[in-house]
Amino acid sequence: MEQETKVEFFKNRTIGERFAASGDFIRQNWKVLLKNLAYIGVPLTLIVGFFSPYYLQNILQMVISPYAPLPPQNYGMTLLFISFSGLLLLFLYSMTGSILNRYIKGSLTEETGWSDLSGNMFSFAGKILIQWLILMLGFFVLGIILSVLFGFSMLGGSPAMAGFVSLLIIILVIVLIPPLILVIFPVFFEGASALEGIKKGFRLGFKYWGSTFLTVFLGSLLAMVVSYILAMPFSFYFITHLGTEIGLGTEIGLTGFLLILLPCLCSLIIYPVFIVFCGLQYTSILENEEGVSLQNKMEEFDNL
Repeated sequence: MEQETKVEFFKNRTIGERFAASGDFIRQNWKVLLKNLAYIGVPLTLIVGFFSPYYLQNILQMVISPYAPLPPQNYGMTLLFISFSGLLLLFLYSMTGSILNRYIKGSLTEETGWSDLSGNMFSFAGKILIQWLILMLGFFVLGIILSVLFGFSMLGGSPAMAGFVSLLIIILVIVLIPPLILVIFPVFFEGASALEGIKKGFRLGFKYWGSTFLTVFLGSLLAMVVSYILAMPFSFYFITHLGTEIGLGTEIGLTGFLLILLPCLCSLIIYPVFIVFCGLQYTSILENEEGVSLQNKMEEFDNL
């Protein structure tokens, strides 16, 4: 990785330029990404892939036959799927953040390994987990308030009020997307604490809401399109076998597991690309907001 070809993160960019810079970053560092994501990412992905058919069977059956009882084992399998998916997401965010942190400090090379990245990764994972807990608590309280409002509107026989509360929930979710996406990046790029990351992410997310929302929307859209294309063979096979028993010793268990492996393993690249893309939005905001430059900040980042 030549110094002159490095992607400069602290630079104002358009959406198109961020896409190009994300591609440049992945092209320069794909070996480091794959090598270090494989340690924990591949085993977790295999576990998530194994539990995916149970989870999807529950979802489809609830849509098609909402009152039909689900197989008892599916409840536990769905819980395991959600738990391991959360662990995989936490790992992908924290490991990608550790790689980004070393990259902007100029200390990322093709020889950079697990021992070089694990310290920051575990630190970032702890902070992200704290952020998730704080945000979940906030959403829990907010959910109670909105549920009470919705309940009163229904008891009062006011469909218009119930519709208004439902619309308010949708708007609230959309409005919160940009700040929620940005909260991890003060941790990655500035060594912020979990709470400081939430505060700065919300402040900048609301201030630069439009550009951040567009970045997240386009990045998510591209990731979903790629994921759906990769998952099409599994989706077709699974729908045609809906209602078939699932398990390691059954046809859908073995074939379904093999077909779901491709989209699951590709998530090891799709998520890091999305994180890098959103990270470029955050550093673009920092450059615009604080006049940060890579050269001026290098010594400070070396102490993270």
